[in-house]
Amino acid sequence: DETEAHCFQSGVPHTAYQQFGYQILHNNDYVAFMPEYAHSYRVIPTDNRKHIPADVKLFMGDGVGHWEGDTLVVDTTNFKPQLHPLAISDKLRMTERFTRVAADEIRYEIKMDDPDTWVKPWSVMMRLRQTTDMLFESACHEGNAAIMKTILQGDK
Repeated sequence: DETEAHCFQSGVPHTAYQQFGYQILHNNDYVAFMPEYAHSYRVIPTDNRKHIPADVKLFMGDGVGHWEGDTLVVDTTNFKPQLHPLAISDKLRMTERFTRVAADEIRYEIKMDDPDTWVKPWSVMMRLRQTTDMLFESACHEGNAAIMKTILQGDK
């Protein structure tokens, strides 16, 4: 099941390409990803800090970033597998690369490396497009009978 269908956060990397919009803000020391859905913000330091201690595990992992020219590279470790919607181990290392390729487009590349889950690392690339749509605060309604009726019978 899609995690958002049950009012759960989807975690990373799915937050970057879910059906909801988000804003990206940055200054010299941080990049903030602020999705419309579930207030699942990510604040990525870009000040050359190290990862938190390995025994501290987080739902969205510990992301630290740096710039390679115009590309933001985010290295994320320290995932808490029991909370993550993907079947992963605590050895997952995810590397994301965000590169602006046009005024309204970012090339988003993800490399997933988890030797306890997959035989070898795998990667995916997608384009993220800027929109002028307004973002709204998300309000989840799991179990709302009116919504289920609309979904099952169509909007009449």
